[in-house]
Parts: sequence; structure tokens; C-alpha cells
Amino acid sequence: MLPDMQQTIRMELENLSRKIEIDFVALALFDPVNVEIRWRLAYGALSDRYLSIAIRVGKGVAGTVLQTKRPMVIPSYPEDVPENPLEYPILWVEKLKSAVAVPVGTDSFLFGVLLVGQRTKRIFSEKHLAAINEAAMSITEFYSKLQSSVSFEEPKSHKSDSPLVSFLLQEMKTRVNQVTIELLDQRVAHISERYQLQFIGLFKNLLDRLITESRDQIVISIERQKEQQMVFEVKVNRRIDSPYQTFAHLIEKVGSLKGNVEMYNEPNEFRLLMNFSIGLLLDNQPWNFHRNGN
Repeated sequence: MLPDMQQTIRMELENLSRKIEIDFVALALFDPVNVEIRWRLAYGALSDRYLSIAIRVGKGVAGTVLQTKRPMVIPSYPEDVPENPLEYPILWVEKLKSAVAVPVGTDSFLFGVLLVGQRTKRIFSEKHLAAINEAAMSITEFYSKLQSSVSFEEPKSHKSDSPLVSFLLQEMKTRVNQVTIELLDQRVAHISERYQLQFIGLFKNLLDRLITESRDQIVISIERQKEQQMVFEVKVNRRIDSPYQTFAHLIEKVGSLKGNVEMYNEPNEFRLLMNFSIGLLLDNQPWNFHRNGN
């Protein structure tokens, strides 16, 4: 996104935030090269973690709005979402309770999603919705002058089941109050199944080694970094002695998968990061799309 475009859209987001007195406003854009949706600009964010989110078409807030081309209103999160709350990373990363998302573009030129969110429960009036739609139209008018149109089509044979995601969700349910999952990069559900099964083995080994007492708490985050790097981060609420010796087998295994491992001991926490290139994990392109010619 060009600097001038960023500045113009940032001003639009800021103006909308002030106009309807909302906590958070963000714009997600469809990436036709990687066939995914990314949150690119935000106003009122708690951190820059929204930039690490990669969304599948048809999933979560942005994916659903782009696929249906219709607004989405969430009165209360997570109670009022139709899917697993993990499919809505922007809401829990930003600690949003109520939200509205609208498509940015037209039926023949759809390229993004505008989201507003409140960190307390809120009812959005017709006046609020009109202001949100007006902002979306302004962004459409500006953005459409510079970009080609994109439409979306998910393959009919697409399988939504992911062995790795299913395993992690089951671990969170089984090890309640000990394991937390943060699924920011949803493309993990579409990496090759043979890699997913190997990752399951890695996580089984990690969890068995890291959880030794009832007070141990693990946070597993799957995020996007540097556009094409998928990062699996594991944090435990205590230090680990001699980590490179303890996890020597893991380091070797990750290396065989063309990834690398970073480990840090902080005062009251141990962090382990496994970094992989997305291109090396995908056997083929799992999503279909086509562009509308002029």
C-alpha cells in the first residue's frame, strides 16, 4: 500500500472512530497473490499483533463478509459468533466485545472489509451503521482508482478439517486452564497434511515436556511474520534450564522441515519459536480465485 494511500485511509479510520466514538477501527484487504485476507491498517489498536493475522476467505469476520458481500453484526463476542471463537482472531487480539464489519468495494470490485469494534458490549444504531457504510464508500472510491478488481470463489472440494487445528483445540479442552491457543494465521489449516501430522508430533512432545505441574500454563500462538513466514510460538510461565540441550531433538526435527528454532529465557517465562517459510509448507494452492477483466 502506497504511503499516500495509507495516510488517506488512516485519516478516514480516525475520523470514523471519533464520529461514532468507537474503540477500534480497522481495514482488511484481500491479497490476490497469496489468496488471503490481511488486516493492514487500524486505529485504536492495543498492539500491532493485528498485522500478524492471516484470514481464510469464508472464515471469521473479514472472510465471511468478503464471501457473502454482506455486513456482519456481532452484538456480543464470543457468544454471538456462529463458528469457533478462534476463527475470529481480530476480536480476541483486540479484546473486542461488540463489532460491525462491512464490505469495502462493489459487487464487481470487492477488495476489503471495514471493521469497527467496542471493548464493552454495545448496540449499534442506524446512525452508526450509516456512518460506517459511508466510510466504506469513501475508502472504496479512493482505493478503486488505484487497484484492479478481485472476486472470490472457494473450491467446492475444499476441506475445512485441519488435523493440526483439531489437535490443538482438543489439547485446549483436555488441558483446561493450562493450554491456550491463539490462531492468528489461519493458513495453517491448509498446509500440507503430511506437515500437519509432523507438527502434531512436535507439539505432543513439547506439551509433555513443558507441562510437569498443575500450575504450568502454556500459550501456543500461530502468527504471520514478515509476510511469508509462519511462526509457531510456545510460551510457558517458568524458566527452562539448558533449553538447547533439552530440546535438541526438536531443533533437529524442525531443521529437517526446513525451519529454525529460537529460544529465550526471560525472568518468569520461557519462549520457544519455530519459524517456517509458508511456501515450503504448501504442496499446492488450496484456494481458487479469479479476477474480473476490464
